[in-house]
Amino acid sequence: MKSNKIFFSISIFFFLTVVVFTSCDEEDKSYQEGNSIHFATDSTFVSEGDDVNYVPLRILFLKTSPISGSATITISGGTEGVDYNLSPGTNLSLSFGPNDYQDTIWIKPIDNGVLNEDKVITLTLSSSDVNVGFAGPDALNSTHGFVITDNDCAEPLTGTYDITSGAGCLGAGGGACGQDIDPFPWNGSYPISMSLLACEEDGKYLVSDITMGLYPNGWGDSPNPNPGVIVVSGTTISIIEAESPDVIYGSDAFFGDGTVNSDGSVVINFSNSYGDMGSVTLSPQ
Repeated sequence: MKSNKIFFSISIFFFLTVVVFTSCDEEDKSYQEGNSIHFATDSTFVSEGDDVNYVPLRILFLKTSPISGSATITISGGTEGVDYNLSPGTNLSLSFGPNDYQDTIWIKPIDNGVLNEDKVITLTLSSSDVNVGFAGPDALNSTHGFVITDNDCAEPLTGTYDITSGAGCLGAGGGACGQDIDPFPWNGSYPISMSLLACEEDGKYLVSDITMGLYPNGWGDSPNPNPGVIVVSGTTISIIEAESPDVIYGSDAFFGDGTVNSDGSVVINFSNSYGDMGSVTLSPQ
């Protein structure tokens, strides 16, 4: 009889122990998988620019019951006031009540006017009372990459230039040279201006006269009617033939290439199928 009591007591203890540990394990598992704070997306891409407004970044609180929770956002990879601005009054310490399921912070890139690489601002969630990120070993969306793409040009060539040297010829048709031009400019002082059209990975510029003074009045009476478009990629220049004007006989668009020198001067080599050609050095005024 005594042994039966001992067996019964041991059985009850084992049963309670299994129940307690099983209940705790199930509670922890439910907490781990059911409640989390995370960013709505893992990344945002935005370009520099004065016209760019504040961008919203949403933080979501998924929960299986109306519980409270908190989280803190830390920011790395950039400097506030230099690379980005947070909207006035932004609080990076988030607090969620039982009926709160999301919050939003607002961030805006700063156009620094400096050529640099794209900058990644990393926002990271942390919490002492709630899981961050989606359930799983990678904790997805516990961080958010705010990527600021640089919109500054590789070579800031905007301005007015003087032709300081060069040689070429006036065409005689059919690709032949009719009159040597040495040196440039051959019509006295002849400044060339460049203005920025677009700046993406490369700078695109409008040149006031792609003939560099060979035809100061074009095929007409108005001055400087021969604008052309060049693209600057690093120190390399190319003339966009399709966007250059047909200035001679209506079908002889200029094309060519060039370089940007370390002293700021620019070399442009140009020609057309009529026989006009030249290679000039432009120095900034």
